[in-house]
Amino acid sequence: MKILIIVLLAFSFAASSHAQVLTAKTEDGKKVILKEDKTWKFADTGAKKGISEEKKCELQPGRDEPKSNVEIAEWLEKYGLTIDNLKKQVAVENDVSIENIQILKVSESKSSGIYDLCVNGEKMRYCRTKPFFHREKVNPIAGL
Repeated sequence: MKILIIVLLAFSFAASSHAQVLTAKTEDGKKVILKEDKTWKFADTGAKKGISEEKKCELQPGRDEPKSNVEIAEWLEKYGLTIDNLKKQVAVENDVSIENIQILKVSESKSSGIYDLCVNGEKMRYCRTKPFFHREKVNPIAGL
């Protein structure tokens, strides 16, 4: 009987530690959930905060998005820094599907870029500094 209790306790401890959720906060105070597969996502904070009028935008299906300069785009593709890669990152960071992201404006060179986006009805600006895409005013290497 004691062995059975010890085995059951061991299994319950293993199950509870396996299901443990780790959370952290970004430098700007946003809560994130750290997953076991070494990925993360922003924590759902319950009711979605209202978007200020100046930050609102409307997704326009069928709208032609601005493109990168062909020479710069070819160079950036070698390093995985395409606009498609930016959209994938923005989708993960904001927990939205890629279909809910539209590029509004692109200004870039080989070493940096600024991208204005409409993300699920909210205007956002992302930047590229050499090998990193990051949200404006967020240091991409602060946690390294």
